[in-house]
Amino acid sequence: MAFVKEKSILILFVLVTILALAFGAQLDAMKINHWVILGANLLLFAISMFTLFMHQASVKSANPKAFINSVMVGMIVKLLVIGAAILLYVNKASGNKSVYAVYTGMFLYLVYTVLEVKIALQLNKKPNANN
Repeated sequence: MAFVKEKSILILFVLVTILALAFGAQLDAMKINHWVILGANLLLFAISMFTLFMHQASVKSANPKAFINSVMVGMIVKLLVIGAAILLYVNKASGNKSVYAVYTGMFLYLVYTVLEVKIALQLNKKPNANN
């Protein structure tokens, strides 16, 4: 298991969590609900870890298209889950919607996706180096 490679995602998760908790009052004062940021961060971390384990399994596959498929499926799953979470939040948070928190979550989605693709590409290089 290449847990060392996932360390950057774990560091991002811990950093965002600490910042959201430490500056929660300031974020709330700027109309950025820090609980929404914490929820988005946790959701993105969980999905990223799931898709990275998918990528690790696909790298070991004999099918050369398996890796590309796992990256594409991972991005689609992440996008659909985050989209559903945003729709659920907008539906349930009647008058207390924090649009800026949703934008922050969308930015976190981009950061997690970039890190995930970077790690996935590093995973894909390993088997090719042995050939």
